[in-house]
Amino acid sequence: MRGQLICCLLLFTTAGPATSPSTKPAPKAEIPTPDRPVTAAISIEPDAPRPDSDVELRILVRIAPGHWLYAHTDSKSPFTPIRFKIKSSPTVRETGAVEPPTPDSRGHFTGDVEFRQRLHLSPNITPGKHALTCELTYQACNPDLCWPPQTIQLKAEFEISAHPQNERNSR
Repeated sequence: MRGQLICCLLLFTTAGPATSPSTKPAPKAEIPTPDRPVTAAISIEPDAPRPDSDVELRILVRIAPGHWLYAHTDSKSPFTPIRFKIKSSPTVRETGAVEPPTPDSRGHFTGDVEFRQRLHLSPNITPGKHALTCELTYQACNPDLCWPPQTIQLKAEFEISAHPQNERNSR
């Protein structure tokens, strides 16, 4: 599975974010509606990372009022919990677990929730524009029904600044 980072939130249901809150605004996601109850967006911080550095993938999920997503389910449950599949190249690797928000007492996510994933950029990543894609799979429910599981394709574009050794040599 090299080249793919699979993050399943089934394993991470009680821990809140371990990092301090970001000073950068959350990614912008459309406002959900009753017929489209979940929207999402991702971003990479910092805006212009350097090779051989750590970055943070921020995933904002917006859930329409009256709806919820499952943070986890047991193996006999017919419901699909939220999960992410991050697709990357060998120049980007996962450095820890997804940091989910804390679900409510029923194991649900509601409203706007943000997930974070630390990634490391290889020293061999080339300067220039790059993109990271993520599949978000979820099952939205409300008191009357549970929608079939859905998948949203998300993309974060970022630009790698010049290698530090190139900057030193250009002085």
